[in-house]
Amino acid sequence: MLKKYCLLCLLSVLCLSTTCDEDTFNEMTGVTVTVIDNSGETFREVDDGQCPKEAMILQIAPEWNATGYNSDKLTSPIVALRIFTLNDFDDSHPAGSDVSEYFRTYPRELCPNAENTVYDTLEDGTPIDSWQEGRSCFKALLKAPAPGDYAFRVDMELKGGETFIRVTQSMHLY
Repeated sequence: MLKKYCLLCLLSVLCLSTTCDEDTFNEMTGVTVTVIDNSGETFREVDDGQCPKEAMILQIAPEWNATGYNSDKLTSPIVALRIFTLNDFDDSHPAGSDVSEYFRTYPRELCPNAENTVYDTLEDGTPIDSWQEGRSCFKALLKAPAPGDYAFRVDMELKGGETFIRVTQSMHLY
């Protein structure tokens, strides 16, 4: 009886130790983009359609369908994060142009909740293969356009070929 019990315990341990990590990936289902005003003491979501052009930041976060444990591993790495202007931005970037070069990852140490930020490794040429749920990437506008009304489209492309697209609200940059 003791031998059967020991054998059963050993088999249980063996089965538990051979579970596959494949079940711990998070599957992206979309992307969320929030316009942030960084002109004050703290970040503020733009809810009145107005933002100083020198203080605009895009907060970008994936939407998830967690397929197991709350993991930071993605089922398909992010290979591109592009930002397009929906309005004429400047003389060389008419409506529909890629203006990603005008945005950079906001320094993590300056973010109000630095522990909840993600560094965009795509800026270094490395795909993003992990992103914990609840974290965001902050992209600061480095080259301000002329004052006016603007909206942006954010495309997040996965290695598997799927692209998630989100358009910001139209806002007046002054």
